Amino acid sequence: MGTIKTGFWKLAFIITPDEFKQFIEYVIDLNIYPEYAIGLNIYRDRETIYEQYEIFYSALISKTKPSNYMKCDNISFIDLRSFVCKLRPENSIGFIINPANMVHWLYNDGAVRISDWAVQITLQKGVSLNVENSQGKYFVYEDIKLHSPQSYPLYQKLTYYIKSITKPLRFNAQGVEAIEEVKPPVRISKQAADDFGDSWLFTEFKFKMKSYI
Repeated sequence: MGTIKTGFWKLAFIITPDEFKQFIEYVIDLNIYPEYAIGLNIYRDRETIYEQYEIFYSALISKTKPSNYMKCDNISFIDLRSFVCKLRPENSIGFIINPANMVHWLYNDGAVRISDWAVQITLQKGVSLNVENSQGKYFVYEDIKLHSPQSYPLYQKLTYYIKSITKPLRFNAQGVEAIEEVKPPVRISKQAADDFGDSWLFTEFKFKMKSYI
C-alpha cells in the first residue's frame, strides 16, 4: 500500500505582480498550465490570471484602509482580496495556489487578525482510494508518490524558484512591554517587502519591516 499520508505540502509567499508573471512563465516552461475560476467560468489565458493576482496584491499593499475594516473590543479584523489558481501539469496531480492561513498579530494591548493576506502553493500528500472487501466499503490514503510520481519533484522545483527570490517575512511589532519580532511562516520578495512595509496596515499598527535589513 505504501506510506499513508494525509495533509499538504505548502509554501506561503508574497511576491509582486511582475515577479508573479515571471513565476507563471517558469511554470509553463515546465508544462504546467495555470487556470483561474470566476464563478463557473474557467480562464486559462495569462492576462486574466495576472489581472486577478494584481487585484489581490493591490489590496495587500494599499495605503488606504479597506472599507470592510472592523474593530471589536481590542481586536482589528481585516479581510483582504483572496486569490486562488490551479496549476495543472500534464499526466500528474497538480497544485493549488490559495490563501495562506489567517494570522493573529499582537500589538500594544490589542491584536490584528488578517485573512487572505498571502498566498501559498500546496500539494496533497496522499490520494484517497475507495476500497471494498468483506468488511464493507471504506477509503484509504496512499502516498501521492505511488500514484503521481512526478508531482512532488515538480513541487520541489516550483518552491525552489519561490525560495530563490524571497526571504522569510520578519517585522517588529510593539508588544505590551517590549518590541517583539513577528515571524509568520511566509516568504516575501525584496520589492514586496518594501511595498508591504509602506502599506496602511504597517502604518496603522506601527509595524517595522525587517526581512531585508
